[in-house]
Amino acid sequence: MNAKGNRTRLRLSLCPKCGMDSGRRVISETVPEKNYVICDTCGWHTKGYSDMAHATREWNSKVFL
Repeated sequence: MNAKGNRTRLRLSLCPKCGMDSGRRVISETVPEKNYVICDTCGWHTKGYSDMAHATREWNSKVFL
């Protein structure tokens, strides 16, 4: 936790598909409960999750293809 009592965000690793440092966290506009991490370079993305921490963990757990 940081000084304000909030959890610190997990850092995004490189894109599991293309290896670029272009991942960003996104909340679906059509289904607000769905959180994704998407690569701005190649478009690869995680499944939709109810919280961003799970999407981030999936992104970081994938191995560069």
